[in-house]
Amino acid sequence: DVMGETLEEIADSLSNTIPRHGILITGEDRPELRARLEANTRKRNSEFIHADPAWVTDDDLARFNYLSFKENLAIGLAVAQMFNIPHEVALRGMVKALPDIGVVFVQRTVVNDVELVWAPLFAVNDRESAIMGINALAPYYDARALKIGVLNNRYDRAVRATQFAEIAARDLELDYFITFGAYEEQVTALMVANGCPAARIVNLGFSVNPTLETILNTITGLADGRQILLIGMVNIHTPQAELLMDFFSHLKAEQRVLGTLTADLGHVPESVQRHRYQISHLLQRAG
Repeated sequence: DVMGETLEEIADSLSNTIPRHGILITGEDRPELRARLEANTRKRNSEFIHADPAWVTDDDLARFNYLSFKENLAIGLAVAQMFNIPHEVALRGMVKALPDIGVVFVQRTVVNDVELVWAPLFAVNDRESAIMGINALAPYYDARALKIGVLNNRYDRAVRATQFAEIAARDLELDYFITFGAYEEQVTALMVANGCPAARIVNLGFSVNPTLETILNTITGLADGRQILLIGMVNIHTPQAELLMDFFSHLKAEQRVLGTLTADLGHVPESVQRHRYQISHLLQRAG
């Protein structure tokens, strides 16, 4: 939200990084935004190159063990073309490359006899990115899975909280939404006003200050015998989100070897089980 509240504003903000008398390569596939970036590039007397996402196939994406996007891979392929590196050689190099720390590794585990598929999409910044990220998860979960979005809101990100409340209610085809952190009453009311039934919204943030056990039991209690796709969104840092991320972080090393784990609270370190963040109580009193 620092760079702007609309995609056009964000495109203009990012355009400040375009070099003068240089080259801009983008995988942006939306015509109006691509045209805007191209115009901003020309103003700096630089060359504009469109990296076409169509260069990347679904089979190419399947070679990566983390969530990847065709737009990003296409940029790498465009750079490779500039240096006459063959398509397949470039792809092999990208597959072998160490991924950024922020990439999304989709994790699976079993809690209370329910399979959870965890996708922390906290880095999505707008409606289009949220939809694109959720669509990109399709290969990772069963078609019948119950899809739950976690709206994780910080006190210092009020505008972002309201934006994603509207996006969630209007644009995201999910079965339930769980609220973490702040602004739960406001977010719930805004979502209901935008057409999301109140019965599909579960508050597990500062209004509840839940333990990890309560969070997991509430989530798995919605399953009705189905696999659950759990998607983290909006922000990273709240006490409840950190409890959940600590839980999956503990499982990650073992999952690299074992694949799907059957997890219970006895499997989790005591420090994670009992970790309660005092700031949540202080903030609740302050509110």
